[in-house]
Amino acid sequence: MTSKGHASSNVSVLLKQLCDRLCPAQTGASDSSRLFEYALRLLASNIAPSIERDELQLVETVKRSLKRRGLNDDEEVTRFAELHRLLKDQSAIKNTWAAVLLLFEVSQDAAASSPSAAVPVPFDTIIGPRGGLKKETITNDARRTLVEGGTKTSTVTAEDLTGADYKTKLIEEYKALGVSPSSKGDDNTASEVSEAALLRDVLYVFQGIDGRYVALDPVSDTYRVHREIGVSRATRDLVGKLSELGWLFSQVQFFIQTRTNDSTAGPVERALCGALQDELLEYFRLISVLEGQLGTGGDTADGVTLRRLVVWTQEPLLRMRMLAIIVDQCKPVMGGAIASTLHRLSRHGDRTIQDLVNRCLSRVNAPIFQMLSRWIYDGELHDPHSEFFVAENPDASAAQQWEQKYAIRKSMLPAFLPRALADKILLIGKSINYIRHVCQDQDPLTNSTSTLKQFDMGQCLPHEAMTSLRASIDSVYTVVSQRLLHILFQKYKLMEHLTAVRRYLLLGQGDFVRHLMGLLEPELCKPAASLYLHNLTSTLETAVRATNAQYDSPDVLARLDVKLFELSPEDTGWDVFTLTYHCDGPIGPVFKKQFIKQYFAVFNFLWRAKRMEHTLASMWSVQMSFAKELRHVPGMAALAQQCYGVHAAMSHFVNQIQYYFMFEVLECSWDALVKDIGKASDLDQVIHAHATFLDTLTERALLGAQSKKMLSQIRSIFDIIMNFQTAHQKLYDVAAEELVRRQRDVGKAYERTLTGAWGASHRDPYPVDTREQIFLTRTLPSMTAKIHVLAKNFKDMVGRLLTMLALHSDPSLRFLSFRIDFNEHYKAIIPEYQDACSPFRPRAGKAPRRAAGHGPSSLGKPQFDPAGLIAASGGGDGLPVGSQ
Repeated sequence: MTSKGHASSNVSVLLKQLCDRLCPAQTGASDSSRLFEYALRLLASNIAPSIERDELQLVETVKRSLKRRGLNDDEEVTRFAELHRLLKDQSAIKNTWAAVLLLFEVSQDAAASSPSAAVPVPFDTIIGPRGGLKKETITNDARRTLVEGGTKTSTVTAEDLTGADYKTKLIEEYKALGVSPSSKGDDNTASEVSEAALLRDVLYVFQGIDGRYVALDPVSDTYRVHREIGVSRATRDLVGKLSELGWLFSQVQFFIQTRTNDSTAGPVERALCGALQDELLEYFRLISVLEGQLGTGGDTADGVTLRRLVVWTQEPLLRMRMLAIIVDQCKPVMGGAIASTLHRLSRHGDRTIQDLVNRCLSRVNAPIFQMLSRWIYDGELHDPHSEFFVAENPDASAAQQWEQKYAIRKSMLPAFLPRALADKILLIGKSINYIRHVCQDQDPLTNSTSTLKQFDMGQCLPHEAMTSLRASIDSVYTVVSQRLLHILFQKYKLMEHLTAVRRYLLLGQGDFVRHLMGLLEPELCKPAASLYLHNLTSTLETAVRATNAQYDSPDVLARLDVKLFELSPEDTGWDVFTLTYHCDGPIGPVFKKQFIKQYFAVFNFLWRAKRMEHTLASMWSVQMSFAKELRHVPGMAALAQQCYGVHAAMSHFVNQIQYYFMFEVLECSWDALVKDIGKASDLDQVIHAHATFLDTLTERALLGAQSKKMLSQIRSIFDIIMNFQTAHQKLYDVAAEELVRRQRDVGKAYERTLTGAWGASHRDPYPVDTREQIFLTRTLPSMTAKIHVLAKNFKDMVGRLLTMLALHSDPSLRFLSFRIDFNEHYKAIIPEYQDACSPFRPRAGKAPRRAAGHGPSSLGKPQFDPAGLIAASGGGDGLPVGSQ
C-alpha cells in the first residue's frame, strides 16, 4: 500500500471512530453508518471556503478578535502567537491554515451562542452553495418566522448542548430535519410528486419558507427535495436552481430584519435597509404574479412550469445576487464605509446592476449629506452613532479647538469624496465653530436654510455630480474662510502681532535691542541663580520707555515679557535670558508652542551675535581712549597694533554673520511670508506660511539638524571673542597701571629735584629701572603670548568654518564664505579651505601656493595686507581687516 493510501485509510478510521462517539448506543449502528457515509461525501466534495487562503491575514484576524474580548489582551495574543508557531513547526498537520480557520470558527460559534440562540449546526458561518456568500445560522422555523412573523425556535439550544444528553438531542434534531440519507445514500428518482406540487413548494422557497417536499438542508445549506420523495434527477436539478433565489432572499431579509430591530444601528444603516426593502418590492410583485398564474394555469402547458420559471427568474436572480453581495459586503461596516462599499460595487459593466447599486447609494447618501449640510452651514456635528467622516474630540480645550477639536475619520470617508474636498469640509465646520466660540462673533455667516444638492449617481454622471458638489462646497468655503481671516486681521490685529514678534524676538528693533543690552549687561554677567525675574522685567520696561518701542500699541507691549530657561550650575545670565511674546486667544493657532520654541532658538543665536557686536564695540571704545597714552609705555605700541588687527578681524566676522542673517535670511523670508499670507485663503494656509517662514529661518540660520557642526563652530568662535575681550581688558588694565605708576614716579622725581635732591634714590624698595625691567621681561611677554594664542585659535576656527560653508549645498552659505574671506587671506593660508573652494573658483593653471601674509594678486601688483603690519609689530599670524 502506498503512503497516500495509508493516509486515506487512517482518515477513514478516525472519521468512523468520531461518528461512533457522536451517536449514542441506544440509537443503534445505523445512524453512525449514515453519518459516516455523509461525512465521506462531504470530504470528497468540492466545497471550499470563499475566503482567500492567506494564513497571515487569518492570524491577524484571530489576534484582533482576542483583543476585542478585553480579557488579558496582551497575554492571550502572546499565547496564541506561541501556539501558532508550535503548530507550524510540527509535521503532522500540513494544512495549518485550515486548522486555524476551523478552530477560529468554532470559537466564534461558542462566543456568539446564548440561551435563546438556536444551534442546528456546529458552526455559525457556513459557505453558501453559490456566489461564495456566508450566512448566519437560521433554523427552518426561524426562516419561517422572518416571513410569517412567528416566534418559533429550534428544539436544540445552547443550554441543551451543555447537558449530558446533548448527543442524543443532536441526533433527534438531525432526524427531525427530514433529510436523513437512505441506507445507500441515493435519492428516490421515481415520479411520485406532480410538478404543480413542486411549483407550490418553490413559491414558498422564494419567500424563505420550507415547503412540503422542498426544504433547507442545514448541512449543505441548500434547498433541495427530500431524498425519500420520488422526483426525477432532472426535476431535482431544476428545483435546486430555482431554490437559489429563495436562499438569497433569506440572506437579504434576515439582514434587513436584524439591522432594523437593532437599536445601535445608525441612520446610514437604516437607510440601506430601506433601500434594500424597496428593491424587494419588485420581487414581491413577481411572487404575487406567479401565484396568480399558478392558480389559473395549474400544470397545463399554458400555465407555469419549472422550466418556464427558470427562464422568468433569470433577471430577478441576477438582482437578488447583487443584493446579497451588497448585504455581505456591508455587513461588517457602518456609516460612510457603507457608501464607499456601494460606490465600489457600482463600478459594474451591467447597466441594470449599476442602476440598482446607485439607487441604494442615493438612499445611503441622504443621511450623510444631511449631516454634511448641518456641518458646513451651521457648524453642528450631530453624529451619535459615529457614522460621519468628521470626528469630534470632546476632551480638547478651548486653546486646542483649532488643532485638536475636530479631525477626519478616515474609515468613514466615502470613496467618492476626494481627500482635498474632505479637508475643505472639515475646515468649513472648524472655522464656523472657531468664529462662534473663540472669536465670539455671532453674526450670520451663510444662509443656514440652504440645503446641499443631493449627490445622486443614478440621476447624472459621476463627474457632473462631483462638479455640483464641489461648487457648493467651494462657495461656502470661500465665504467662511474669508470671514475668519477678516476677523483675525482686522479685529485681533494678527499682522501687527507678527510684526511685533519680528521686531522684538528677531531683534529687528535696533535702538531697543541696543539699549536693552546695555541696561542688562551688569545683571546678565552675574550667575544665573542670582537673577530675579522682576528685576529683569523692570529693566525691560525701562528700555521700552526709553526707545521708540514705547509707541507700539498697549496690547503688543503687554504681551512682551522676559523668560529664564532652566538653570545649570555654571550658567550666567546670558545663557538663560530670553524675550518672549505671549500669543493666546484667537491668534493662538498661528503661534503654536512649537513655533515659539523655534523663535527662542533663533533669538538665542541672534542675542549671542548681538552680544559679540556689543562686546567688540566696547573694546574699540577702550582702544580709542588709551590710544595716545599707551604710546608712552615701552613695548605697548606693537602689542596694541596686534590687538587692533585681531579686533578688526573679529568685528568683520561678526558683522558678516549678522548681515547674512538679518538681510539675506530674515528679510527675504519675511517678504515671502507677507506674500504667502496675502495669498492665503484660510487659516490653515496662514499657519502653513508661518511654519515655512520659521523652517527657513531655522535651516538658513544654521540651526537645523544638518548644520549642527557649523553652529558649534560659530559658538566656539564667539567663545574665543569673549576670551579675547577678557585678555584685552586685562592687558589694558595692566598697561593703565603701569602708565599710572610711571606718571607717579615722574612726579616724585620732579618733586625731589625741586628740593635739590636726586630724582631717583637707592633707598627706594623697587627702583624704577627694576620695575620697568619686570614689566618688559615678564608681564608684557606673557600678555603677548596669550593674545597670540587667541589670534591663532580664531584664525583656525574661522578657517574650519569657511571650509564647511564652502562645501554646503546652500548657495547663500557658500557666498557667505566669500564675503568673510573677501580678500582670500584665509584661502591662501588654509589648504583645506583652498581645496574646498576650487570647484567654485577654477583656475586655468596651477599657481604656486602663496605664503602667509600675502594676498592674491593675479596681476602681480602689490596689495595691502594687515597681516604684514601685525607680523612686523611683533604679532603672530596675520588676520584680515574688517570694517569696524
